[in-house]
Amino acid sequence: MTLTKGQSATVTATIYPTTANQPIAWKSNNPTLVEVTRIDETSALIKALGTGSSKVTVDVIAGDHTFASCEVNLSTATVPATAVSVSQPSLTLTVGESSTLTASVTPSHSTDQVVWSTSNDAVASVQNGVVYAKKSGTATITATAGDKSAYCAVTVNNVNITVNSITFSSPTLAVYTGKNQYITVNINATPADALPDVTWSSSAPGIVAVLDAAGDGFASSATKVLSPLAAGKATITASSGGKSATCEVTVEDVALKSIRLTQTTLTLAVGRSSRLIATGVNNDGSETDNLDFVWSTNAPGVASVTSTPQTKHTGNVEGLSAGPATITVSVGNIKAECQVQVRAE
Repeated sequence: MTLTKGQSATVTATIYPTTANQPIAWKSNNPTLVEVTRIDETSALIKALGTGSSKVTVDVIAGDHTFASCEVNLSTATVPATAVSVSQPSLTLTVGESSTLTASVTPSHSTDQVVWSTSNDAVASVQNGVVYAKKSGTATITATAGDKSAYCAVTVNNVNITVNSITFSSPTLAVYTGKNQYITVNINATPADALPDVTWSSSAPGIVAVLDAAGDGFASSATKVLSPLAAGKATITASSGGKSATCEVTVEDVALKSIRLTQTTLTLAVGRSSRLIATGVNNDGSETDNLDFVWSTNAPGVASVTSTPQTKHTGNVEGLSAGPATITVSVGNIKAECQVQVRAE
């Protein structure tokens, strides 16, 4: 007998004399290659599991234990699939659910293996026939054997979510032109771990635009990016499940707010010098030293101050004579002072 991997055949044992009533047992000397399953008193199903050769032995269990045998040759020839079918032509799931599809190949002993694939892995993935619903949408699950395929149309629906409330952490927000900022809305929903879709809008998109944050690793639409484009005000609205919340956003241009000196008091001896460094502090908290700092002294006979075009943020103070002096650094009407005391040697 010759079988191809996956193919089965029925064998029948005849006992002589025919009047004998002896129970028989079936066995394969290599069950990893040939599987033998008893059907009834005299018949068994032989199934090829691999390639090679195996002898299936039929034993008469009684008396002198007479043996009969059948040589099974396992063919290495390929048997192409002529058709494929799946257990369900369509499937509807909710996000987070899974379901198992089975594929049947004709002929049953075809050597072609079933390969599963999906048309939209973001909506529904498939592994060994198990379909996993990931997000709402549609996908086609395909079972392929050789050049034959069968399909299952999958529809994934969102979990039935009830939004109880939607709020911002603060009803107001101050931002600065050119400096994007994340904004998140807090959603209380049932079930508690649900991620309902959130719709966003800006009352003045020319002042503040609302951008997607998914590329920054935020899977939920509850977080967006605010892009401040011009000074002014805008109302940001977030809506979900019939509920909404607003945040009043004020946009300011980044501007110098103050100047910080490394020292606000300084004691020098006549003929000695010291260096002051100025840093500009902007209204958004950022700092810079790339400004046109102007240095001056109110007592040029007591203490002088100089800087160079290359290091305008640095003022070199020199003690000239005993007494007090005030060193001032300014940018426009923003200034900072250092009180200097020059002592005699």
